[in-house]
Amino acid sequence: MELQKWVSSYAGCDGGSPDESSIWFVGIEWGYGKDAGQTAAERDKAVRDYHRGSMLDGIRSGWSDLVDDKYCLSDHTDYTFGRNSAKLISAIKGGEVGSYRSVVESLPDTDVFEPVDKTV
Repeated sequence: MELQKWVSSYAGCDGGSPDESSIWFVGIEWGYGKDAGQTAAERDKAVRDYHRGSMLDGIRSGWSDLVDDKYCLSDHTDYTFGRNSAKLISAIKGGEVGSYRSVVESLPDTDVFEPVDKTV
């Protein structure tokens, strides 16, 4: 039962405003890349620690609140999901997909809402 509540909450939310954002994206993705300078062993330990720690604590509590009502998509374009979201928004806004960085840099931080970006 707690897992169902947790999945229905804002767990994994990247940010944005459910009240102010005109574009909502929902993604299910791996969500863990290797940080610059991080060894494979360090990355694996960080993933294990997350799944054994804060993620498990969140599931046990059955709910996760919205952390931030701002979401600056241009800060996330180095990641696959963020880059693909930015390209899609560029097309939606009538811009060139190849110019996605300049399009999303002009968006207010509340224009995009990433409510459920669950990591698996």
